[in-house]
Amino acid sequence: ALSPCFWAGGKQLHNLLSKSELSTPTRVYMDFGSGEVRNNDRKELAEIFKGSAELTGAGADVTAQVVPGALHNEAAWEKRIPVFMNYLLG
Repeated sequence: ALSPCFWAGGKQLHNLLSKSELSTPTRVYMDFGSGEVRNNDRKELAEIFKGSAELTGAGADVTAQVVPGALHNEAAWEKRIPVFMNYLLG
């Protein structure tokens, strides 16, 4: 998930994630550009890491990271293709 929008799902999304039973091996990659954070709102970043922890608790192998300076657009995501493909297929 590139630039996941966990805060839009609210408690319902987090409830779903915390109750999920995932088959193994399940690998999940998530990242979010620091340039996407509006008005230095750390809540958005906290939601991503909360979702990551819930997926880990459900049995997934998860990596989640903040990409310094990256924006919410296709050009930024394209630059990250090698990173997430190496993780998911590695």
